Amino acid sequence: MEPKAVIFDLDGTLTESGKGIMKAAIAGLAAVGRESGGTEKLQKLIGPPLTEGFSEVYSLTEEECKEAVRAFRAYYETKGIFENELYPGALNLLRTLRERGTALYLATSKPELQARRVLAAFSLTAYFKEIAGGDDTRDGGNKEKILSRLVQTQAIPTAAAVMVGDRAYDICAANALGIAGVGVTYGYGSREELEKAGATHIVSSIDALTDLLLRDL
Repeated sequence: MEPKAVIFDLDGTLTESGKGIMKAAIAGLAAVGRESGGTEKLQKLIGPPLTEGFSEVYSLTEEECKEAVRAFRAYYETKGIFENELYPGALNLLRTLRERGTALYLATSKPELQARRVLAAFSLTAYFKEIAGGDDTRDGGNKEKILSRLVQTQAIPTAAAVMVGDRAYDICAANALGIAGVGVTYGYGSREELEKAGATHIVSSIDALTDLLLRDL
């Protein structure tokens, strides 16, 4: 059967947010005297919680991470959040799924307030039954914790749900909760990353994602 609930990631899945995030990351790294190392390295920061990304990708210390995150958010919340585009076909996908009665949710490591601002800018808020974002004091942006909270509070039937995302974090979180994970390669993760994470399906375009979600999985 078609999934009764579809949970979407945001960055790299519905929106092409790389430009703003990478500019914010450059500001964050500059605040602690570090160079970015180029686009390929910066793109690794799109997806994971910021502290985890700065620590793993740039080997920042705990104190450096705090300062880098502070500078990142100072840039992102005023400029970077608007350096963002909706993927072509994303709006039509949401509209089609909602018309077919599919319950739509959003689960992102981005702070919830920021996620809501992005959705509002693209007039997407009304498509989602619930929006779950990161909270430094509650889950630190951990995708599994965010997804688990969403599933519990919304009583989402995991056996009839699908998580759609572009990074391993999305797929691993879905697998941990018994939800089918659909990886998209048009975002910021590679097919190899998504396969290694155990994605149930992998698609390379919004059109292919639409076809997949409208048939039996």
